[in-house]
Amino acid sequence: MDGALQKTPNKIATSKKAACRAIKLFILGVILQGGYIHGRHKLTYVIDLDHIRWLGVLQRIAIGYFLAAISEIWLVNNTSVDSPVSFVKKYFVEWIMAIVISALYIGLVFGLYVPNWEFKVQTSSSTFSNPTNDIGFKTIQCGLRGSLGPPCNAVGFVDRVLLGESHLYKNPVYKRTKVLI
Repeated sequence: MDGALQKTPNKIATSKKAACRAIKLFILGVILQGGYIHGRHKLTYVIDLDHIRWLGVLQRIAIGYFLAAISEIWLVNNTSVDSPVSFVKKYFVEWIMAIVISALYIGLVFGLYVPNWEFKVQTSSSTFSNPTNDIGFKTIQCGLRGSLGPPCNAVGFVDRVLLGESHLYKNPVYKRTKVLI
């Protein structure tokens, strides 16, 4: 990003470029990972907005890129770096932001209580939910804080609460673990 700032002294134009790149990466992630259903023996595609995966890996990378680019564009002062002390002075605000964001993340991962939860089990691999392919519900026993395992971690809990289970990965690891009852 530093090279882009040297070529473009206009911070607004550089911010627009960073936002455009982040949007392209986000859209690419949506197209590659989520919600597109195609017929088994047909060349038809359908966008299923009830099951589209909004926050997959590429989308999260796009959000992280955007935040890092904006902080690099707007928060770094233009002093030259010729010693370790000047390096710390130049990036002081960014270091503080990184420490605060990391502390918040670690606090949520290890401090957020994850209750027991259920998910619907289907007989077919179809993402369309209908009464003919539903088996029932499986319960995952969590009831704890600080778990880093796939079924009971705080990140998955926040995703389930904010996005809903239908917008998450269709074949997650927790469906194959021994945590199920």
